[in-house]
Amino acid sequence: MDPTGMVTDENPFGMELGDFIRLCSNAIESKDSEALRYAVTHFAQLCYDKTPEAVASDELVAFLDATFLSKKFQELKGSYQLLRILEYDWAAFTEPQRDLLLQAIEVSFENFRDSMAWFVLSDVMGEFYREKALPTLMRLASAKNEGPRSMVPHGLELIANECSDSETRSAAIRQIVNMKHDKSPGVRQQAEESLGRLLKGDEGGRDDKGAGGKVEGGKGSKGGKGAGGKVEGGKGGRPRGGRRRGKR
Repeated sequence: MDPTGMVTDENPFGMELGDFIRLCSNAIESKDSEALRYAVTHFAQLCYDKTPEAVASDELVAFLDATFLSKKFQELKGSYQLLRILEYDWAAFTEPQRDLLLQAIEVSFENFRDSMAWFVLSDVMGEFYREKALPTLMRLASAKNEGPRSMVPHGLELIANECSDSETRSAAIRQIVNMKHDKSPGVRQQAEESLGRLLKGDEGGRDDKGAGGKVEGGKGSKGGKGAGGKVEGGKGGRPRGGRRRGKR
């Protein structure tokens, strides 16, 4: 069922910005994460890092910025459904828009109550922002709450994997190594697992990622849960094996 009345068989992805903002606002107010998911999947271009059909409007970015900083949104179970628009439409955002949203991510990261929000944001920072998010993740490594802090190694691991710059890779790895000594067992476990995967990747050979940042220490184990609870890819999480490309 389409709660906006904008989606038809002839125009299945016809949601306008005003309807998107209205539906998201109502979903947050009523704590309806399913309606939030519906709004995002029917509004997003789903271009990921490919050429978008249109550049994101400043009105959209202003809405996202204000919403990310909203306490009511941060406390919503399923808030990650809206956060995923950053990966869905990454290429549609301009550099200044991304910079603004990165600031909002850093300020709000620790305040989210849903562990999937921490995971999605660490994913976005590591895979899409990459080296630009390294200072942010290094600051978040000192977050007060161990739940969100436990997702920081994941973002750093992605940066180490995605960046060809040896200095950036080395800095990301050093921060993960430092987190092996965190006071939280959950954070230490995540750091160990990230280092283990990086070490395994180095042993298998890196195609074009630069030679810097030797990984020392840390034994690999299957990724799973941090101090904030289990993160499951099947319930709203993007499968790690690939991503959809282009508009559906």
